[in-house]
Amino acid sequence: MEDKIMGNPFEDAKESFRLYSTVKNIKKWGTERGITDGDPSRQLNKLMEELGELAEGFNKKVPEQIEDSLGDMFVVMTLFAEQNGLNIVDCIQSAYETIKDREGKTVDGVFVKSEDLED
Repeated sequence: MEDKIMGNPFEDAKESFRLYSTVKNIKKWGTERGITDGDPSRQLNKLMEELGELAEGFNKKVPEQIEDSLGDMFVVMTLFAEQNGLNIVDCIQSAYETIKDREGKTVDGVFVKSEDLED
């Protein structure tokens, strides 16, 4: 039986392997092109450029541009993490560990943590 939150364990394992393989391929691609040895500020600028393209795609309701921009942002963030001696999956896990037990409420579609609601 498939649970909406937990999903299907076999499908979850396939998705995990797909993510692992994709991150590995991105790192290899970046290394082969000398990106991971480059200036991290260039990747940070590239991330901001991709964020602008994402906003444009969202505002103009162009799903293909949204998908492309999200993918490009993940590639750039993966390489930026590598340039700074970090692993993108560890960064994601750390962010989740920070938020997983956080309390608060959703206001206009944005989660606001409890301590920020008290103001």
